[in-house]
Amino acid sequence: MKLIPGFSLLVALAFPVQAAESLNLANDPWPPFVIEGEEAGTAEALVCEALRRSGWDCDISVDHWPEVLAGTRSGERDGVVAIWKSEERETYLVFSDPYLTNRMIAITAADSAFSPGSLNDLAGRRVALVADFAYGDEITAARASMDVTEVEDDLAAIQAVQSGQAQAAIIDELIARQMVDDGLAEGVTLSGAALSFRELHFAVSRQHPQAQQIVDDFNQSFQVMLEDGTVNEILEIDWLVTDVGRDGDLDFVLRASISPDQLADPHLPGGVYAHGQSDHLELAHPEWQTASPGYQVGGVEHDSLSAALESAYGRKRVCGYEQWSSHIVCAETKTR
Repeated sequence: MKLIPGFSLLVALAFPVQAAESLNLANDPWPPFVIEGEEAGTAEALVCEALRRSGWDCDISVDHWPEVLAGTRSGERDGVVAIWKSEERETYLVFSDPYLTNRMIAITAADSAFSPGSLNDLAGRRVALVADFAYGDEITAARASMDVTEVEDDLAAIQAVQSGQAQAAIIDELIARQMVDDGLAEGVTLSGAALSFRELHFAVSRQHPQAQQIVDDFNQSFQVMLEDGTVNEILEIDWLVTDVGRDGDLDFVLRASISPDQLADPHLPGGVYAHGQSDHLELAHPEWQTASPGYQVGGVEHDSLSAALESAYGRKRVCGYEQWSSHIVCAETKTR
């Protein structure tokens, strides 16, 4: 069992709640989203912080995926931390709004010239897929043309490529990069193209008498976390791009705890992280142009980057910040 308290003392003081009832949640180990042991993965931290703000504590157990699904179907477990939606799963689970988006890519052998840029490129190939994963309509439709090898988890999928059992594996990009960092992906190459997207949800068993209310409260709390920079803090990203007001315009949300000397430039490639699939596609579109994107700092929107930085750091410090001199209005008045 893993008990995850509030994300930080600062957040706890800002959002006081009554004595919280604990939810018995489960997931399989899925680094970096769900980590076995004392450390909390990113999905665990995001879900449990949103629930804590809604008056619920997290009690997370890590188990094999089939047992996780069976436990939530029977009501033995209250919910799942990180799960993809399917029609079959909706019969026994109430799903939240998506809180992250998985970008599915192909993993191939490093010494292979094969580099798939789309699902069509995997037709006729031996492809490793995890059993019982709800990969979504695109991959489900494409798998009929593949020679599929079913494996137990993402690590086994990579091992299938390493051993030559499979010519490719389809895995979430963040998970694949985590395995590279952990030294578990030697001899393989990560494709740069997104084959498909899968939205990641929190879900509560329909057996729980307050299932819909828990999910509604989660959605509301998570929206606040998007706006106030908590999601940035947990994901350790400087700028998160999302449509905060759901008005069709993208907003850049600042990670307020970072110093301006370490802050990434949101106008440069790789300087921002797109929260949802639609955000990612809009940001990546070659013709993407936003005349006046919003800039969120601590839940307050500003109409320019300079105003956002001044709000976060103060005018004097921002005006003296060399790296941002081409983007801030007060650069010409900078003094030494």
